[in-house]
Amino acid sequence: WQQHLEMANLRRNKKQNYINKTICFLLPLVVVCSLTSLFGTLPEKWEQHELQELTHHVQEDPSRNIKKKKCAKIAIGAKLKFPDKKGKVWTEKNWGAITTKQSKTWKELDCVEELGIYDTKLLSYKDTLPQGVYKPILSPSEQTELYEMTKALVSHFESVGILYSLSFGNLLAVIRNNVAVLPWDDDIDFVIHGDGKMRQTLTKGLKKLTGKVYTSAANIGVWELPGGYVMYEKKWGMPWKVHPREKGFPAIDMSTFKIKETKEGGKRYVSNKEQFGNAHLKMFNKLAAWYGTMKSTLTVPFSADVRDPITFHVPDEILKVVADDYGEKSLTECQTSFVHNPLCNRGGEGADTDYCVDSMADHFTKIFFPCTLLPSQYHGMILANEPLYSGA
Repeated sequence: WQQHLEMANLRRNKKQNYINKTICFLLPLVVVCSLTSLFGTLPEKWEQHELQELTHHVQEDPSRNIKKKKCAKIAIGAKLKFPDKKGKVWTEKNWGAITTKQSKTWKELDCVEELGIYDTKLLSYKDTLPQGVYKPILSPSEQTELYEMTKALVSHFESVGILYSLSFGNLLAVIRNNVAVLPWDDDIDFVIHGDGKMRQTLTKGLKKLTGKVYTSAANIGVWELPGGYVMYEKKWGMPWKVHPREKGFPAIDMSTFKIKETKEGGKRYVSNKEQFGNAHLKMFNKLAAWYGTMKSTLTVPFSADVRDPITFHVPDEILKVVADDYGEKSLTECQTSFVHNPLCNRGGEGADTDYCVDSMADHFTKIFFPCTLLPSQYHGMILANEPLYSGA
């Protein structure tokens, strides 16, 4: 933009000088003065014209790369499974359901490089963060749906008196970025106390659903949560899940923990490893003292497009929990290297799926960057001592 504006100003000044010299050469001095006042508005008109050309140019050449979008659409539509290392030979399994035409386009556009599938980028405070990085994976309507579903579950937690806390990436987001759901995240995570009566407590007052009820995973039992959502106990993986009645996305995951005595006489909150089979983190084993009574709360805007506040129970020593999960660097350094639903499975085609495909074009590359490169709405309290912090 700056370069285009400078060029526009230069062209405008050259035109003005040319006209002024021509007038001075052809007309008497007295006439020149009067005519110069008439031509005084011309530079503004030329500037408007140049700006219109510049705007048109920007609209024709958007920051989001068209080739990148095409590649993302192929990767997601064909459900490609990328080899774990660059240079590995692609097998039939990797190519998924790709068509001959898609395969040809994929190779012609060099989509592996275009999407930066195996790339890692490290940005500094002097760099500019591409806008696509903080375009949410969830569409505005999905963010609203997840917000309403989270409110319903939190309200239920409070009514039955179960011990719970916001956890994992969402816990990091509320303290570091002043939102519950980061742009590159697509779910909500809780940890709940899984004692012997947990199922009875968690499902208290809820109607048990029978017959054919859609769930995104095999279940032991399904209950109806107020608002038209289903909550069910899974047979494997993360023990409990919540999602809309007719589709499996967006979703809320709940892991359970038990209280274990340590040899030193303390207590720890521990989950079995089977819960984290496909998760980013592979364990939950925390000092109980970090969580205290699990009655501390924090209120933040929910997400990028849903700015309504929501209140969560959080650990007393929230920074210690987050640093234990992701390392101390995570308190000021962001990364967009993990997306739960990279193939945009939305239960069919539609506007939400199209939105996800468009967003995912900028989320294949691993990018590490100072969190203050994000817009100010994502500047949480622990970034206050960082360069570029604008307050939250």
